[in-house]
Amino acid sequence: VNAVLFNVRTRGFNSAMYWFAQMLAAVWAGRMLDNNSSQSSLHRRGLSGFWRMLVLFNVSYALGVYLQLAYEGGYERGESGTRRLIDISEPSRFAFPLLVLVLYAAADTVVQVYSYWIMSAVAGEDASACARFTGYYKGVQSLGAAMAWAMDMETFQVRYITQLLVCWILFLLACPPVYMVVESLRRMEPKKTGKEEEMEEATAGVADLLKSDEEK
Repeated sequence: VNAVLFNVRTRGFNSAMYWFAQMLAAVWAGRMLDNNSSQSSLHRRGLSGFWRMLVLFNVSYALGVYLQLAYEGGYERGESGTRRLIDISEPSRFAFPLLVLVLYAAADTVVQVYSYWIMSAVAGEDASACARFTGYYKGVQSLGAAMAWAMDMETFQVRYITQLLVCWILFLLACPPVYMVVESLRRMEPKKTGKEEEMEEATAGVADLLKSDEEK
């Protein structure tokens, strides 16, 4: 997107916005998944993160399909020398492609954060299992990066829309097993003793009292 649609100075700005969006998305996803309040169980956080990730990814890729096929007539490889590149001084042309780029960044980050969170949730306190999960994950990720690089080579001339659809389909195929793993987190919830539940209720009561005093 960035290299094909924009001129040089706009690409630099877009790159900064891309990484900024990744930082914001990482903070948002981390706070959502690591919310250890008494009302947010491991399973509930995993389920909430799953649906938000699913929506964000599908929305970003649906907009990406529109950008490739319909926005200003669409774009395809080999057209960079025949179309007028977008400049940052043209907000009417610039806004939508930038939005898609930012959403791509956010979706990528949320998938990454959620993947690591799921692995750590399943591994629990077993550092060895967590290391094995991470090694396998990075191996598959590196294989995917190598395949994406090969698909983008001029030798094969794989269309941009084909590359996007391959990524989208792989994501959708991965969602059902991820959902099953999330559901399995119900069995991993530590059971609380009666004393622990009483302590949580007492702590919540004190917090409510302090909050009401601050409001007064």
